[in-house]
Amino acid sequence: MSVAELFLSGYQLAIKQQEAVTQSWVTGSHRLGGTLPSSLLNVSIQRAGRLDAVLRCMEDEYTSVAMREEIRPWVAEPLSALSEMWIGQVYEIVRLTLERKLIADSDFFEALAYDFRLLRIPMEKHEIAQDRSLMGQVSMSRTPAVEGDVDYHYDKKDPLRAHIMPTGISQRGSIQWLAIDVSAALSQRWIERRDLSDRVLQLLRA
Repeated sequence: MSVAELFLSGYQLAIKQQEAVTQSWVTGSHRLGGTLPSSLLNVSIQRAGRLDAVLRCMEDEYTSVAMREEIRPWVAEPLSALSEMWIGQVYEIVRLTLERKLIADSDFFEALAYDFRLLRIPMEKHEIAQDRSLMGQVSMSRTPAVEGDVDYHYDKKDPLRAHIMPTGISQRGSIQWLAIDVSAALSQRWIERRDLSDRVLQLLRA
């Protein structure tokens, strides 16, 4: 069987296993996509929904006793890569929806969009989100620490600056990232992909 056939089979199986979730994405795509006529917004939402179904299956399988232990470490890499892809897809949907005011503003929606922004900037721009608000250099250290590590300084004026978010896998088998929130005195908090998905679906169902 070819890679393309295996990949397609995985998508089809995930859509079947996550039928209720997939249907929520489809229904939401018609509702939200319809607010922007003559666009492919509904298609973008459905694509994100199908990838969400795949990821939910992978997450469930990752925590399942049925998964062979020798396979588990290798699953983490594609799980992480696909999770980052999903974050980028949904970030743009959320950003557009908020910017064009396609649905009513709410604290819930603003918080959701904010969390996507905290993740997307380090992932795709390799810098701390909202680093323009930093007053000066920030002392940083690697997480988790490695013997011999020394602190380094993050400077928003340095064209070679970079930030890598620590990542992990939650108890639900979902990728999570330790995001830095500049607006909250550089506090750090874990943001889980599956929790973001649940919140997006809640928004689409509203």
